[in-house]
Amino acid sequence: MAPYVAENQRPELVISGIGSTISTLTTVLWPLNVEASLSDEYESPAGPCESLMQEELRAVENAADEASRVTWPWHLLNLATGGLYTAIIGFGYHRWDSGVVAGASSFAIGELQLVTQPTGGRSQWDSYRKLEGIKSRQTPWHLLATGERGGVTVRASPRHGD
Repeated sequence: MAPYVAENQRPELVISGIGSTISTLTTVLWPLNVEASLSDEYESPAGPCESLMQEELRAVENAADEASRVTWPWHLLNLATGGLYTAIIGFGYHRWDSGVVAGASSFAIGELQLVTQPTGGRSQWDSYRKLEGIKSRQTPWHLLATGERGGVTVRASPRHGD
């Protein structure tokens, strides 16, 4: 795009392009855990219990990663990035109007990225953990499938505590 605009506008485009490239590379090379593909450490556990333990561990790690990526240091880093755009264009090229616009738009886009990241992992994990405390109700009857006969048997089951 730079060769097609006036020469005095090129510095803003080049600096913005460099910033966009760095931002894109950071997003691609350092994704959220929940966005990353499965790694070998989670694949092929020995059995269902080990598989469940691995998935629970992964859920805890993903929730912690999601929560850590929207904390105030990230907002400060985003503000510093917008300020850096403004400073480079303002001090380096004496185009403060363009610098302020570039810095403000960089900050706004960064904040939009921060507030739209997935953050539901923690509440989903908490909901899952609460399920352990739920006791199943004892019903007065149950169905028991008998595979060797190929049918279904209905058996009465007395309630405990009645």
